[in-house]
Amino acid sequence: MINFNPELYKSYTVIRRRYIPDEVITLNQDTIYYVSDELIVSGWKAIRLRQDISGGFSAYYPKLGIKTSKLFDGNGNLLYWYNDISELNFNGNDINFTDLLIDLIVFPNKSIKILDFDEFADAIEKNYITKEQEIKALKSFHTLLDYIYNNDYATLQEPINELEKYLNSQSG
Repeated sequence: MINFNPELYKSYTVIRRRYIPDEVITLNQDTIYYVSDELIVSGWKAIRLRQDISGGFSAYYPKLGIKTSKLFDGNGNLLYWYNDISELNFNGNDINFTDLLIDLIVFPNKSIKILDFDEFADAIEKNYITKEQEIKALKSFHTLLDYIYNNDYATLQEPINELEKYLNSQSG
């Protein structure tokens, strides 16, 4: 059981680095519910107004190089689970999240869609990412596929499911 405590983690901030498009954004509207070397759990609203996505919850796995997110539409219905291959480092209370471009969607029917390999190739070609980041991204992607193909993806989803139970217990 995870001991969620948003008050304890108020001083933490997620800073997201993307290479394509090239941007660094402080996600200061995110609510951080839990932080450890193994796991970070947050809730968030979409940064920009969107018709399709209103927000969601994310579980960052720093050592795996995977961020698993549950995305909702404007009515609070599950759209899909979105997985970012990433790099994550701590600098004090700053959580530096670097998107390594490879993404994978898991739909409610358990089908998958792999995204942005073209962007990953462009980033390699233009030397946006280092050789070490390329290797880490490919190994992390392989790990994510192992979770899915070995029917163990629920392990990555579990912290988010626990957070939803926690939030429901706090509201009622």
